[in-house]
Amino acid sequence: MGSGDFESARLCAEENVRRLRAAEAEKIVFPCGSCLLMFKRNLFALIPEKHPLREDAVWVSNRCEDYSTFILETGVVSRLPDPPEGEKVGEIGYHDPCHLSGTLGKGAEAREVLQGAVGPAFAEMKGADLCCGYGGTFNVRDYATSARIGETKVSIAAQGGTRVISTACSGCILQMRDMAARSDPSLKIVHIAELVSGALSRC
Repeated sequence: MGSGDFESARLCAEENVRRLRAAEAEKIVFPCGSCLLMFKRNLFALIPEKHPLREDAVWVSNRCEDYSTFILETGVVSRLPDPPEGEKVGEIGYHDPCHLSGTLGKGAEAREVLQGAVGPAFAEMKGADLCCGYGGTFNVRDYATSARIGETKVSIAAQGGTRVISTACSGCILQMRDMAARSDPSLKIVHIAELVSGALSRC
């Protein structure tokens, strides 16, 4: 869809809606903010009113939720053990994905999850709301510009003392790992689910 191939995007959207509706899930959890945005908003540009799947699309969209909100609602975070002693205070930051935080307004939830999973090791990251430069196919169409944006992002975070950047978007992870490899290979980029998994392993 982002590249202008609306027909292929429509076919993919219709098939996803059919399968997700048939599954009759109570919740449909997304680990990626861009994918969530597609199902919460952009889906209806492909399946408009009077489309035969419109009612099913609304049903699916209403059950879509981001990873952090789901983890908080199900009480997982409240049951996590205390972080181990010796963790470096403030070395883990959080990158706000543009689609998840900027468009859908979901940022506080991830921070609450991180506070529960890693405790004092989490601190607000310098440049947390700066775009990483990925932008889907923008990264392919104009890699040079994408890389300049991305290198600025990870450099500002590292200069602020962050050694681990966590986030909730697979595209942002790919981009920042690439940029870290170019500018600061010691910088780790992880999904917040990896940090939650680490905390659960201590139970």
